[in-house]
Amino acid sequence: MGEQVKTVVCARVTSELIKLFGQRKNLRKKSSTSFARIVQRKYSVIRKNVLFTLSFMLSVFNLTNGIDVKETEERIAAYKKENEDLIKKNKSKLVHCTYYFTCLLLD
Repeated sequence: MGEQVKTVVCARVTSELIKLFGQRKNLRKKSSTSFARIVQRKYSVIRKNVLFTLSFMLSVFNLTNGIDVKETEERIAAYKKENEDLIKKNKSKLVHCTYYFTCLLLD
């Protein structure tokens, strides 16, 4: 009788271990894919920021040196029109920050 109980307990423990390791494998697989997605998203954000910065630097260089001034001004006007809401939002943040720091300096 004791031998049969040991076999049943051993089988149950083995099946539980298999389930546990199987879940860990799935968890590892899910976490690695979600990590890859996060990295991919952050990389795309960084890439957009770098492209915007390069475009900005090129515009400043062109305007400073008188190269393609009309085209550069048209590109800036188009950007302002596309991002009008965002520009207003950022200007309001700037006003609040300026007010806050002015109050700090006067106190």
